[in-house]
Amino acid sequence: MKAPKAVLVLLPLALLATVLLARDRTQADPVTQGICYSLTTHISGSGSIAWSPGPNCGGVTFTAGTVVQLTGEPATGYEFSHWSGDATGTANPTTITMDSDKDVTAHFVQPTCYAFNPWIVGMGGFTRSPTSSSGCPSGEYVQGESISLNATPDPDWQFDHWSATAGSFACTTCASTTFTMPAQAVTVTAHFEEVPATCYAFNPWIVGMGGFTR
Repeated sequence: MKAPKAVLVLLPLALLATVLLARDRTQADPVTQGICYSLTTHISGSGSIAWSPGPNCGGVTFTAGTVVQLTGEPATGYEFSHWSGDATGTANPTTITMDSDKDVTAHFVQPTCYAFNPWIVGMGGFTRSPTSSSGCPSGEYVQGESISLNATPDPDWQFDHWSATAGSFACTTCASTTFTMPAQAVTVTAHFEEVPATCYAFNPWIVGMGGFTR
C-alpha cells in the first residue's frame, strides 16, 4: 500500500517543476510577454522617413526584437545626408532592432550645385544628359555627377576634341564621351574643324586649233 502514496507525491512535484520552468522561459522572452518599444523619428531639413514593417504593437510601438527598415525620402530640391540618434551612418535605407525605445533623426540637405557652361569652337553642337543633377536648377550639377556628352558637327566640319576649365573626360577625342563634374563652375568646349578639301589637278590641253575657258 506504500508504493501508490509515493507515486501520488512525485507526480505533483514533476508538474510543479514543469510549470516553474515554463514560467521562467516566458519571463526570459520579452516578445511572448508582449513588451512593446516606441520608435520616435525626427526630420532635419526637408523630407520624410518610411518604416517597414509598420508598428505592430499599437500606436507607434513595435514588439521587442522587431527589425525595422528605415528609408529617408528627401523632398524636391534636397538629398539624404545621414542618420543620427539610435541609427547612425549614411546608408539609406538602414535598419534598427527594437530592443528598447528608439529615437532616430534623418538629415536632409540641399545639394551644392555648380554651373555647366557649354561652348563651341568651329561649326557644330553637342548635347548632354542629364540636363542637371537631381535637386539642382537646369544646367547645374553636383560634384562627381557623370554627364554624357555627344558632339555633332555641321556639314563639311568634323569633331576634333573636348576641353574644359576643370573636371575630367573619359575620352577627349571621342565625339561621344562622359564628363565628371568638378566642385566648381566649369566651361566645357567642343572643338570642330573644317573637313580638308580633297583637290585634284585640272590640266588643260588642246588638240587642233582653238581653246577653252574654265
